[in-house]
Amino acid sequence: MLPKSFDPALLRNVVVGALVVQAVLAVVVATLVRKVVVKVVLLGALAGLAVFGWYQRAELRDCVPNCSCRFFGYDVQVPGCPEPS
Repeated sequence: MLPKSFDPALLRNVVVGALVVQAVLAVVVATLVRKVVVKVVLLGALAGLAVFGWYQRAELRDCVPNCSCRFFGYDVQVPGCPEPS
């Protein structure tokens, strides 16, 4: 389980920050990498991470009413809900 200080709202904001960083990395890769195959692989990996992060962000928004949130496989304590066992 993640520490109690990592609530769903904080984790959603962290994911948004990570998505911004991934977008910047994608631009850097697209401009600096010369070989097409390496460029495609790196951009594909960054896109996959971005999609997975966006999916996790949506899950954090939807799980709060159920008091059963997980973030990348770790339980997240929802404020106002009993601790998961």
